Amino acid sequence: MITPKGYRRIYDAASKRLRMEHDVVWERANGPIPVGLAVHHINHDKLDNRIENLELMDAVSHKRHHSGCELRGNVWWKPCRKCGTLKPISDYYGHQTGVLSWCKPCQIANAVRNKRRRRARKMRFRLFAQLQEHAATLDSDGRSFGEITAERQPAA
Repeated sequence: MITPKGYRRIYDAASKRLRMEHDVVWERANGPIPVGLAVHHINHDKLDNRIENLELMDAVSHKRHHSGCELRGNVWWKPCRKCGTLKPISDYYGHQTGVLSWCKPCQIANAVRNKRRRRARKMRFRLFAQLQEHAATLDSDGRSFGEITAERQPAA
């Protein structure tokens, strides 16, 4: 059966369960897959499970390879999901699961934009509260409380 992501899953009689075919092919030829490594399809055809099309990669490199990153020399370059430019991994903020998807300049611009929006929203709220206070001091004729009380004071 083919999984929703396009890999072939087969019944492995040895383990008596369904497994990814490329993992079974690798293990039959080379032994168990070490922890932290993944089987990679060299030609990116998920159904081509010939042993010569399979290689082991560490999990981080495998993830970066499939997410559009490029290894240039010894430095990984990653495309920013916001601006689209390829930048070295060092131009991204770290996260407990790896690195963020937006580069540092895009993250900073986003934080500044959000801070300005919060400030503008707070200012609108304050102005609305002041208008409500002012409206409460007006009577039905639109005169303020000060004008009404001055009118009612006896002339000296």
